[in-house]
Amino acid sequence: MRNAALLIVLFFTGWITLFAQSGTNIQFEIKGMPDGYCRIIGMVGDQNYLADSVLAQNGVATLQRKDPLDAGLFYFVFPNRSTFVQFLADKDQEFRMKTKTSNLVEEMQVKGSLDNELFYRNQKFEIRWRKSFDSTEIALKNQPSGSMNIAFLESKKEKLLEARKTEIESYSKEYPRSFFTVFKIAGQNPDLTYPRKVDGTLDTLLQLLTYRDAYWDNVDLNDTRLLRTPVVANKLNNYITKLTPQTPDSIVKYADRVVRLSIENPAVFKFIVNWIAIKYEKPEIMGGEKILVHLVDNFFTDELVTWYEDNPEELKKIRKKVDDMRPSMIGKIGQDLRCRNIDGEYETIYGMGAKVKVVWMYSYTCSHCKERTPVLAELLREWKARGVDVYALCVDPDEDKWKEFVEKYDMQDFHNVIDPNYESRYYKKYHVDITPEAYVLDQNNIIVAKDLHPNQLPPVFRKALAQ
Repeated sequence: MRNAALLIVLFFTGWITLFAQSGTNIQFEIKGMPDGYCRIIGMVGDQNYLADSVLAQNGVATLQRKDPLDAGLFYFVFPNRSTFVQFLADKDQEFRMKTKTSNLVEEMQVKGSLDNELFYRNQKFEIRWRKSFDSTEIALKNQPSGSMNIAFLESKKEKLLEARKTEIESYSKEYPRSFFTVFKIAGQNPDLTYPRKVDGTLDTLLQLLTYRDAYWDNVDLNDTRLLRTPVVANKLNNYITKLTPQTPDSIVKYADRVVRLSIENPAVFKFIVNWIAIKYEKPEIMGGEKILVHLVDNFFTDELVTWYEDNPEELKKIRKKVDDMRPSMIGKIGQDLRCRNIDGEYETIYGMGAKVKVVWMYSYTCSHCKERTPVLAELLREWKARGVDVYALCVDPDEDKWKEFVEKYDMQDFHNVIDPNYESRYYKKYHVDITPEAYVLDQNNIIVAKDLHPNQLPPVFRKALAQ
């Protein structure tokens, strides 16, 4: 009986210990912090959320939860909403942080959390390092040309850079399994290489390619914790918008690469593929719909986008939108339309006979259409004799208002048509999500440009006419 009782005591003691370890007990002792409710702010990707709140009294606030915080980086925001300290949360969420409002980082003391001890050790190092580095940079800029101090300061700068690199590498050597190390290493950029051309000059293109190819090497996209830090969102934005040329083919290539790197982790994959899809859903670059089409065709499958399981109709809408875009992408053959003109006769795009054809789709209620149509009319007067013509389709049904618009906005030189009964099914052949919509077809009726302001069309005309 005695042994049985002991086993019961040990069982419940172990269960209580396990329960305590699975929850959260973080004490913040901050001298000078005002009384009031503090917020615990977390992040997922590039979005912040309120994870919890806790009352601060006499400079002390204790966050206690049965359910632990999701592992990641958090902000403990003071009652004044403008001051905060950061902390990392991983599996063990029982620790203490102590500091003063007069110097939050330098005075920070952490007990019970290796991750946060390393986090603030690094922050203190970075403050000192940045001060030395910036002062060296300023001194270099202020040196007169030919000064003997330049070489000394350049050497000092190199040593400072090497010291920072050594500091970061020390975490990998001493604490390779800590969350802080994973977080810190993932946030670093690749080292620049300096490849040379045959003539000895720097090969900047190869430098960029090498840098971009190594960009994700130290980021474990299977680690969901990194999604709850700034690392994934910041690196993704930099990779796609700064390191990648803003052309559809380049974005498709490198977006595909990073999405495939994340595909094994559902949470990270969801963020990355949605971030890129949303960014280029209504692209500012010509032909950018190719990006969304590629993403949906390759990754928005029932097996991968499981977050639509409870809302399959939304996924159908996305796929339909892409299907609507597909026929009128740049490089596709622009389909013919047969619509009725002002005289009641039918005209087609192919029948215009011009070498370059602009399909102009507009609404008589659209302010941008009212602004841009006269610009296109003026442009046509200059280019019509060279082989350019305009097929102007009004997408509204009222014929009287259409005719008034044609007269008022100087469209007499256009092939003006309307299709109130959708006989031509133009909406299936040309994607029109906003008006005005412009498509430029070359002599082979291939779509060579779209979504451009009339002022942007002359270079397109010159190139198409030269073919």
